[in-house]
Amino acid sequence: AAQEAQESKDTPTPTATSSSEKKLAPVISPLRVVQRTANFRRLGKKIVFKYPKLVGGDSTTCAAINKIIQKTMNENAYEDLVSIEFDKAFIDNVCFSTALKFYRRGGVHENGFYQPINYRIKPTVKKMTISDFFGKKIDTEKLSKLVAKKIAEEKKNTSDTEEQLYETLKSRESAFDNYAFDKTGVSFTFCQLTCEAFGVQSFNFSYSELRPLFGKSSAVFKYVKR
Repeated sequence: AAQEAQESKDTPTPTATSSSEKKLAPVISPLRVVQRTANFRRLGKKIVFKYPKLVGGDSTTCAAINKIIQKTMNENAYEDLVSIEFDKAFIDNVCFSTALKFYRRGGVHENGFYQPINYRIKPTVKKMTISDFFGKKIDTEKLSKLVAKKIAEEKKNTSDTEEQLYETLKSRESAFDNYAFDKTGVSFTFCQLTCEAFGVQSFNFSYSELRPLFGKSSAVFKYVKR
């Protein structure tokens, strides 16, 4: 099972205070994401886990999100796992997003899979579905057309046409569940989506490209309307 990396803690330098000084409220640093690394050996092989961790801000929120990250790592720590990585992690005062990449031994093609972690952190910590992200019920047909067009443009060597890709996406109820976002846009990740391409495939969209699909209750609407 995945384990937390050992972390060093800075010891603050004590300062002298007089009894007449007015006590000030503690200053809470803003929430931010840092990278943590853990190294293991399993069956003679080195295993490296690189994962995000929240620090600063509200301790309850930090503890809740960090517990979710750790749980996700533990649930996917298969015997043939060789590494865990993440491209980026996003945090603001409303939501958190990242995607852990798990790599396993074996196979001709890149043998990996993604596990997204998307949560609202205010008013309470709550998992964000793709409909929560868009702020209204997802328009699968419109989103499938936009994604199919981008895949067809970027994957020139695939034998699948834009129409075939559209039909594939539209027919999968959970096609867009694997997503991660930041203040600039959203990335959708698919596994073996096309018959010509294997492994993990990610496609990035700016919010301006998807703007008609968003509702005002979206946690990222402030970035969409810019």
